[in-house]
Amino acid sequence: MLSILRNTRLQSHSPRCWKLVVPLITFKRCISDRNSSLDQDKIVDLLLKSSKIEPTQKSNTIINDFNKNFVIHDTVELPGIAKPKIPFPSIKYGDYDTADMENLGQLYIKYITVKYIINTRPHIRFTEAFNYADNLLECAAMAFDSRKSSFLEYIGQFCIADISQCNQYIEGFFVEDAKSSQLVDSFVSYFLKIAPRFKSDLVDYTLIWDSVVPNSTIEIPKLEYAKDVFNPLFLVDSSNATKFMSCSIFDETLNSALIGDKLQDLQNYGKLMFEFYTVKHLFYKLDISNPLFINIIKNLDSLFDNIISFSALTDVINCPQYFSIKRDIRTKSNSNEIFYQYLGVLDLNNNIIENLVEKWVGRLVDYLIANSNGNEIDPTIKFKKNPVLLPQYKKQKNLPVVPCLTMSESMSGKVFPHGYADTIMLDELGKLGQSCISLAFKNYLVTNGLGDTENENLKHEKEFVDIVSNHINESIKVKNITPNEFSNSAAPFTSNQFLGLYLIEKFEDCMSFLNQFFVGGYSPSKFESSTSYLKYLAYQTNMPSFRIRPNIGLKDSSPLRLPPLNDTSRTTRLLLLNNSVIKPSFGTYKSRNWKRNNSLKNCLHLWHNWGSLLYKVSIHHALLSKLSQVSSPYIQELFKLLTSNNFCKYLLDDSGNFELIENTDYQALLMEKRYTNSLINAQLCQYLATVHMYDPNVIKEWSLSFVELFINLIENLNSEEVLHLINTFTEKFKMHKFSLCQTFADNIIGKIKEERVVIDIPYINEPSKYSIASLEEIGKSFLSYSIASFNIHYGLDSFINSKIDTMDMMKEVAETKSIKALLYGKSIYQYIGLLVDQKGNTEAQRVIYNFLEQILNTKAKPLNLSKIPTLKLKINEKVNGGSDFSVWKNAIQFPKIHNDALHKLLLVNFYVSRTFFQLTRSHGGNIHELPDLCTKFNTVGGEFYKFLVVKHAYNQQSSKALLLPEVILEKSIKLLTDRIFMSIVCYKSGILYDPFNNAEYLKLTKKVMKNNFFFLRFSSQSFRQYMGSLCYHDIDSADDWVGNIVNTLLDELCDASTLERQHQLLNELESEMQKYYLQKRI
Repeated sequence: MLSILRNTRLQSHSPRCWKLVVPLITFKRCISDRNSSLDQDKIVDLLLKSSKIEPTQKSNTIINDFNKNFVIHDTVELPGIAKPKIPFPSIKYGDYDTADMENLGQLYIKYITVKYIINTRPHIRFTEAFNYADNLLECAAMAFDSRKSSFLEYIGQFCIADISQCNQYIEGFFVEDAKSSQLVDSFVSYFLKIAPRFKSDLVDYTLIWDSVVPNSTIEIPKLEYAKDVFNPLFLVDSSNATKFMSCSIFDETLNSALIGDKLQDLQNYGKLMFEFYTVKHLFYKLDISNPLFINIIKNLDSLFDNIISFSALTDVINCPQYFSIKRDIRTKSNSNEIFYQYLGVLDLNNNIIENLVEKWVGRLVDYLIANSNGNEIDPTIKFKKNPVLLPQYKKQKNLPVVPCLTMSESMSGKVFPHGYADTIMLDELGKLGQSCISLAFKNYLVTNGLGDTENENLKHEKEFVDIVSNHINESIKVKNITPNEFSNSAAPFTSNQFLGLYLIEKFEDCMSFLNQFFVGGYSPSKFESSTSYLKYLAYQTNMPSFRIRPNIGLKDSSPLRLPPLNDTSRTTRLLLLNNSVIKPSFGTYKSRNWKRNNSLKNCLHLWHNWGSLLYKVSIHHALLSKLSQVSSPYIQELFKLLTSNNFCKYLLDDSGNFELIENTDYQALLMEKRYTNSLINAQLCQYLATVHMYDPNVIKEWSLSFVELFINLIENLNSEEVLHLINTFTEKFKMHKFSLCQTFADNIIGKIKEERVVIDIPYINEPSKYSIASLEEIGKSFLSYSIASFNIHYGLDSFINSKIDTMDMMKEVAETKSIKALLYGKSIYQYIGLLVDQKGNTEAQRVIYNFLEQILNTKAKPLNLSKIPTLKLKINEKVNGGSDFSVWKNAIQFPKIHNDALHKLLLVNFYVSRTFFQLTRSHGGNIHELPDLCTKFNTVGGEFYKFLVVKHAYNQQSSKALLLPEVILEKSIKLLTDRIFMSIVCYKSGILYDPFNNAEYLKLTKKVMKNNFFFLRFSSQSFRQYMGSLCYHDIDSADDWVGNIVNTLLDELCDASTLERQHQLLNELESEMQKYYLQKRI
């Protein structure tokens, strides 16, 4: 690694070209004759390996040819050198070997001379500046008069003791005249003048400029004023520089030879500077006799490639021609050149933080020492987690003092607008207080490394909540902290209510009070540990540096727009990576793919959870702070609305948030998860958590502003109007077309229009007995059923959300030119209606499945029956249903009950399933999977039943000589699909209320059917679940059974002599059904 020349002088051959020779320095005191702790020659060889820098050929470039407006100050000569007027500062000598300090001093003089010259006279080559250091050394050594040490030893000790003061004093040796003072130019400024202009939109500045969150230990420091001083050539090695200058990122071609020379100078300076900083810090940390000292010097450059990758430096340039250079850098080990070039720019340019690069090199050396394997460094990058793995909080001693709250008149009006502590407000205060304890705990977790032991954290969170609650309760009791409004209340003022009240009165003080329960100098605003761990995971899993759109959230589309995110650094990108698109890795396998990694998923999941709590607490706090006497009764409805997934979806789309990360692969992952509720919640809450990290006040103020907007809307409305308004908003947000779904549909339609998707559907143009309107109804109901059945493998939220969206997309697809041609002028519903009529249910479903597979580019996945446990329950075959009912009599008796696992599962009504499975221990694995399956089959069964009713109604109509009037047919269909009719079938069958002759099940059934509404809900659920099981296993039997029901009713109506009689029959039937509903019993 270390290859800086030792003891060099210049021999002049021309004013601009110098030949380098390597003589011995013979003047007094430059080299001590005292012996080193090691052989001096070995130290010199190791620290300052001799090498030769080839003389630079004189350049004949005419500068004006390529830039007439730029003048290089060739006339600025090297600075004069003279002893400063002030004496050499006195320093305290450390316990270092003399020869070691002399070698370090010599290296320092080279470094400081080169830095001064190339940053004031950038046209001068590195070699000339390097050799000029001998002049400084000779002058300074002659001026130095001390019997204690040689000048080189003194200067070595000086730079270790105080590098800033040392730099200031030594630079005082350089003398500038009036002319040179006016013409000096910095290296970076000079380079930008001679380098070609480039397209700035192809440079991702946010990867290299400063961020609020500090860098990780081994992450290369940020470049100050990056947009003003960066040039892409800083990240190109010498073998690729000429080729890269001709690529599309540059607007012009300039003098490549001169630019190449300056890049070489920059690289040489970076190397000299890095070697000096490294040796200086090693002397400070290790004895030179330590084998690790030598090993670090020899092998430090083996780490450069990993440091560059970890810092994402090669992701800064987003240009196709740079991708091949990027590969070259890795394969040809040219990363050293880029490392030195870029570090050189940082040291010459950055000055806001004094000695920034020197401090970073020191941290890097410390990192290598801490992670060494005995006497050798480990070139792999590792992340050393906080040794304290479990949350650390006070349990008994030194607990914070609970403050006394004074219930001011304004606060009383805020929290208790009715003038007293009503039950609703007390409950809301309690919920808010409990949430803020959890928020404080989650804040602690996300600032302490984003650990991936979630189950363990849940246990500690519960203990923490108990400690805080008990401590507050005891303090309230001892201090009698009770607002006046509670003086007449029989119920004690709880700790949660106290915290809720405290949060409303003084938000920051309340959170600060909770933070005092943690130990170890905890700060809730320091996220360095967590962000460093995320960067490490990104490096380990080869995650690309996604580009991010700036100023997202500033889109002025509505008052509900999200707060802006001003920091788009690499840290921000990692925190915004949606948790739900990351899949867990299997078992203990450590995946190096960021798309499937347990640690990354767990970290982002915790960040999501913290953001979710932050959002809910902010909304709850805003509601309680802004409510009035008029609006307070609706706090629960408003909270439910403003935290609903549909509202969150609207917020995100209104701000264009899903367009935040510009990456095709990532966008595809979002599309895959477009139907999952967790995607919506994670997107919003991770965004808000990230905004909060940079400015803790933004989310609270933003929440207050839009909550106040909603409250103001209902202030002057009566109760009925308020509920109508809330329902209107709920429906508006529910019907909002999700941007990802729209984008997905647009992509599909675009591919179909461009004929990149080949659609193959069978030709059907046979005459039909049905009218066009009938075909439309049959086709629409069958498509709805088929889509629900096609998506049965989805998780519950995706299953629910996908149905309407897929229906809408099918309509849009059917309007494309190529699909219209296949349908021969028919609508998609007419075509499906014909398909059912001509091919039957099974074949029609196969065709639609094939159609969906081609459009959605995904295969229909059969239900995994192996996940359904065989319930150890015996079907009740002796149960008797209710008496015959009106026109149907025995026609509504259910088909035979099957005994397989799926049928048996779907006999368990969803509304009692979780409790029943827990009582009977009949579930396996996730307790939510079986109830979710019941819900999905409820939908499939309901859609299938509706289709069969419609199909048989129109089929019976078309086969009769006497057609029923349309109004009679529609009313018949409505009665047959009514929930009361479904409850009658359940009553008739008997078995759907008592499928297992199980006392516990019957008890749960009676408990949930506590009134007429819940009776209908339970009955229709049981009916649809069983229809779902029939259509999955015995579709023909279900078809015949429903056909028998429909035909029985319609035959009765057809036998009526007049339209008036038909209406009378239906009215009598409807009356009988209503009477049954009002007198229902189990």
